[in-house]
Amino acid sequence: MLRIRWLGLAAIALGFLLGLVLPLPEATTANVGDTITVYMEPPTRSSGSSAFNTCGWHDECTESGNPGPALDWDAPADFGSPWYFRSWGYTSRSPGNRLYGRGIPLVTQTGGTTCEIRTVWIAELTSGPLRAIPVYTHTTITNSTVFYLYARVYYGLYVSRQIGTTVNDNRANCTNTGSHVHEYDVPYGSTSYSRNGNYPTLDTCSYPEVPDGCHSYTNNDVNNYTRWFQWKEGQ
Repeated sequence: MLRIRWLGLAAIALGFLLGLVLPLPEATTANVGDTITVYMEPPTRSSGSSAFNTCGWHDECTESGNPGPALDWDAPADFGSPWYFRSWGYTSRSPGNRLYGRGIPLVTQTGGTTCEIRTVWIAELTSGPLRAIPVYTHTTITNSTVFYLYARVYYGLYVSRQIGTTVNDNRANCTNTGSHVHEYDVPYGSTSYSRNGNYPTLDTCSYPEVPDGCHSYTNNDVNNYTRWFQWKEGQ
């Protein structure tokens, strides 16, 4: 909880500065009041392949862990495997494909005996407010360049962007079993959100037992979204 509160305070500062450092593309037109919905996808393995969910909804994937906001995704090799920001973007009204926001990769926690945590902050283009913070633990950033996010009516638009690689977090105050991404979220401000109830619970899917409740999921199929964020544009 302390980590989430820290992210919230830091987000306030970002909201004020975003419009100053990242100018809007000339072709972008805001549709104030329209609904933007962002569906997050599994962050590991190459786009279009199947990512294996090694731990259901949890805070920590241990025998003493509790149900929580995170899912664990295996990486296809040892530490150093790529991880991605992946999403589908939908807008309630648009003449075609259009930009709705920026993805901003940021280092959130690093060094010492803590887990390595990286985030991608989703900021709306209209006036720069922060809308959501997908969080990725046991990772590092290799591409910190800000990128644009797109949306479309009806079928949505898919965005896949490699952000970094997995790291070995086996240290005193961090539990890391093999190369994987512990993925969760921090909604922000007026953003609504929901998590996909089709994924298993901690009781039915937890490493190292990995019972029958753990499965693979195609990582660019919108039906396999992990969580969604939704807000009214410009509000």
